[in-house]
Amino acid sequence: MWKKPGCTLTTKDYEILQHMLDEYYDQLEAMTWLLRQKLKTARVVRREDMPDNVVTLNSRISFRVGNGVPETRIISRDRSAGPVGYFLPITTMRGLSLLGLSEGQAAVVSRSPSVAEILQVTAVHYQPERAEKLRNVEAIRPVFRLIEGGRQGGPALAGTHTDGDDPGPSAA
Repeated sequence: MWKKPGCTLTTKDYEILQHMLDEYYDQLEAMTWLLRQKLKTARVVRREDMPDNVVTLNSRISFRVGNGVPETRIISRDRSAGPVGYFLPITTMRGLSLLGLSEGQAAVVSRSPSVAEILQVTAVHYQPERAEKLRNVEAIRPVFRLIEGGRQGGPALAGTHTDGDDPGPSAA
């Protein structure tokens, strides 16, 4: 069971969950129920509008189960050929439960009527959407390199001419 703490999904993650619901329909009752709840209660945003502290697909996060020690995993679409314990696929109850939660949020997941887990996101270390925003900011930021020997001994921009009255480019 998933207690409705509210979640935020990218449009792509939302579409993936819709596809998963079609696949799991009537196969795994708990997974189907969880998928329906996620889809029904999700706030869907564009990639560029995703808050930086939300778990998205391919995010590297730390979370804890109950009062346990935090574990770090990459939220993946499905099981990977990577090292065991490195990925947490959304095809598992834990992975699906954590998708869309913000740092500090928790979800209660029941695998059976007698067994429940409380999962809490403790940190989002890497989020692809945040990384893309940072790359875009870096791409539009002008890059200037300062060099020694500018006019009056101060720094000058690379490629500017600083000697005498020769108007041509320097041959340095």
